[in-house]
Amino acid sequence: MLGSVVTSRVEDLYLGELTDRGVPGQLAGRLASATSDAVSQGIVPVPPGIPAAVRPAIVAAGQQAFTDALGTALVVAACVVTAGAVIALLVRTERPAPTLDRRLATAGLTLAALATRLESTGDGSPHLRAAARLAGDLGQGLPEAERARIASRAVLRPLALGALTQAVRPGASDDGWEVAPMA
Repeated sequence: MLGSVVTSRVEDLYLGELTDRGVPGQLAGRLASATSDAVSQGIVPVPPGIPAAVRPAIVAAGQQAFTDALGTALVVAACVVTAGAVIALLVRTERPAPTLDRRLATAGLTLAALATRLESTGDGSPHLRAAARLAGDLGQGLPEAERARIASRAVLRPLALGALTQAVRPGASDDGWEVAPMA
């Protein structure tokens, strides 16, 4: 888009810059139509056969047209950026800052710690293993420590994840029960 602005602006300015610098009218017209695309890229070609006295005027005219066109493109870019910023401010929606439900977070971390302890290779606490037996038919027929690990992975870890996920939702309350749905 900005390249189009530069090209269009060079086409508008180059002929005037050439004539203002004393390049004869017919030569200025031919140069402007033949070389404005190159000038819009910052290149000022001077065709062969141009008198040496006119060459500096052609180069200066091309440089000035390019510089002015580039300035116009920068103004256009600044306007687009400013408009985008204003639009972003107007359409921005306020979202409540996420809150932490400390009770749910504590419960989730406690469940995760219990799961880790049950999954450890040591014997663990007999009380933890006894609690794991209450998980029902999980791992029936396996040794008690293995049943505890299975119960940990199947019950405690999902509960811990659910509690931790609910604890950091937007609009969570400290009572642990009134959690706003995710938007």
